[in-house]
Amino acid sequence: MAFLFKKIVRFIKAYFIIVGFLTTLLFSLGLFLLLSSEHYFDSKSFITIPNLKGDKLIHLRWSGTLHDSQTESSPFDLMLSNGMDLEGDFYIPHMETYLKELGDDNEVKGLVIELGPLEGGLAVLSELRDVLKNFKKRTQKPIYFWFTHGDTKSYYLASVGDEILMAPGHKLLLLGPMVNSIYFGDALKRLGVDIEVLKTGTYKSAFEPFVSNEPSESSIFMYDEFIKSVKENLIQDLSQSLPQLTRDTLEKAFKTSIIESEEAVKAHLITQVSYFHEAKSKYETFHKAKLQRYSDYVLTKSRKQKESPSYLEEDEKGIALIEATGTITDSFDDSMDQSLNPHSIIKEIHWAKEDKNVKAVVMRVNSP
Repeated sequence: MAFLFKKIVRFIKAYFIIVGFLTTLLFSLGLFLLLSSEHYFDSKSFITIPNLKGDKLIHLRWSGTLHDSQTESSPFDLMLSNGMDLEGDFYIPHMETYLKELGDDNEVKGLVIELGPLEGGLAVLSELRDVLKNFKKRTQKPIYFWFTHGDTKSYYLASVGDEILMAPGHKLLLLGPMVNSIYFGDALKRLGVDIEVLKTGTYKSAFEPFVSNEPSESSIFMYDEFIKSVKENLIQDLSQSLPQLTRDTLEKAFKTSIIESEEAVKAHLITQVSYFHEAKSKYETFHKAKLQRYSDYVLTKSRKQKESPSYLEEDEKGIALIEATGTITDSFDDSMDQSLNPHSIIKEIHWAKEDKNVKAVVMRVNSP
């Protein structure tokens, strides 16, 4: 029996090794075929990258977790969480860089930002709002926001836009700040776990969930004051960005919490109810410009550059190291970190191909 078990274990190990090797091989082969074909960047390619000349609007899709510099937790994550599991990380410095690039391009006439669920604390959302406000102030270019359904975070961010559009038949969930805590004092006692606590301050309540079944009066007071403070800041920021909204309107919206898209228009919380293709047509007509995805914009721009910048001296030869790290996806949206998509890898390989000083390429694949 032991011998049979060992054989099964060896077979399973060999199976996963072979599958991993074949996956890496097929991925590398696919990239090679795409890069070796000049049609990849042509309009006749099976992957169509529209080469839009002249004025354009840039379509950005933001959905994921926001960070000011690196992955870190925030106490506001719990307060403003809508309970959705998200993938993708966005770093404010990266976003600020490509927004500056878009702002300096005279052919870019504005931004259309499609918002999905956002994770991040109030501080990092405020920082991103400031980046967008500075973009508008510096470039005088409009920013339009569209989302299927909005929550407190997406609405707070979208409030700096020139217009806020929302898909029909959906809801605007303005639940506002909240605190969710689980108390399991008796549960631990039933498991035979006994916890001793030495409390040294009135508002030192981190231990309470472990020894009690409900928050103390001091904790309730602290949470209430905390929520009031955050809510007050939200209302002040929203009032400044959306002058058509009175304080009473915003208070009522947070109290109602769940608002149909059509009712949100009547309350002047959003500009219009519209499907995305209708919003696209509207802005293209108004600005006399075509809407282009940001990933396509980057590819088109890199195509126009005859020579890629080299990291080597003119007479220096070298080997390029390309790291393919993250979960492999078939998306061409490169705005999310920690994902391995064709666009990001092809761009790096294309650079190595065009750099005359690069004599070989070493690819390091680290993907689950």
